[in-house]
Amino acid sequence: MNLLTLNDFTANRAFGGIEIDFFTAPTPAKVAKLPFGHDTQPGGITFDGNNFCITIPQECIIYRLDKFFAISGSVHVDKPYGAICFDTKAKIFWAATDSQAGTLFKLNRNFECIGRLDIGKYTGSIRGLAYNCEKNVLLAVQQGSIAEIAVKTGHMRILGDGDFNAVSSLAPYYAAIQHRAPQANDRGSEIIVYNEKGRPVKNILIPGRYTIWDALFYLCASDRPEILLMATERCDGPVIMRYDINTCDIAPDYCNYMLCKKKPTPCSKSCSELLDSVAQIETAMAHMLMQESKKLHKAVDVAASIDELLEINSSVSQIIDDTALLEHILIGKLRIIERICQGAKEA
Repeated sequence: MNLLTLNDFTANRAFGGIEIDFFTAPTPAKVAKLPFGHDTQPGGITFDGNNFCITIPQECIIYRLDKFFAISGSVHVDKPYGAICFDTKAKIFWAATDSQAGTLFKLNRNFECIGRLDIGKYTGSIRGLAYNCEKNVLLAVQQGSIAEIAVKTGHMRILGDGDFNAVSSLAPYYAAIQHRAPQANDRGSEIIVYNEKGRPVKNILIPGRYTIWDALFYLCASDRPEILLMATERCDGPVIMRYDINTCDIAPDYCNYMLCKKKPTPCSKSCSELLDSVAQIETAMAHMLMQESKKLHKAVDVAASIDELLEINSSVSQIIDDTALLEHILIGKLRIIERICQGAKEA
């Protein structure tokens, strides 16, 4: 499975204010400052069901932050962990360091090392980590590529190449943060959401004044998932940029929502309303055809001439033709609804 490179789907399209086919460039829904100093360079961010966890490699500290990004605790660790993710199946953390690039470290809920995973001594430093709950694998950003790593064996499979610096998983989809070519001397980044076949399905451009450190899909705040970007802004400290992600045209797996203890039904209400509207039209059509049938039977009993019968028959035939046309339209509507709502599962 190969990812498309950035040039594969930005060719002949303009950046900066812009229309890029399936792409829009919204501003973040919210930007929140993190409670760290201006010179702080964060490593990675993850969510364990209760807190956001942010690594600060230079200080060998992992901070816990509440949902408002206020510090709720911190742990001094024995290694300068950078990239980090939470394994929702095993309920442990996976973390990486620049100094031991061929090893991933398994951490318990107190960030104590309880095991290691050898991923190869020739592996480059890990910039970002994410856990795919559907396949029970890790996604790792190395210099120049994104890889899929089996948590049991450490076997690595390259998914694609690119200048990536962060990755997040919304199984079976995942988002990568990729540097883009300079435009008007403004080298920025781009969020690219890929499907399970490695094809891009959504894009968001990030202004060049931000340096992106990590990304995280966050599903527990509202009915619509968010992607959180941990970044630093020029002349300012670390921030969290929140972008809403519309999932009504994609189908996230139920396992993504296990930490939130809620139903993965961000579109289910809309789907029910759409199906209900089709059912109402079908009911109205059935009622209308019943009335036409009664009208035709009555005409046979009371018509004074064949001409009157032919006129009424013509009227009924027109109604039937119009109903058949509407039925074809409804079939098309149902097919669209099926595509939109295939991911709205009932828990």
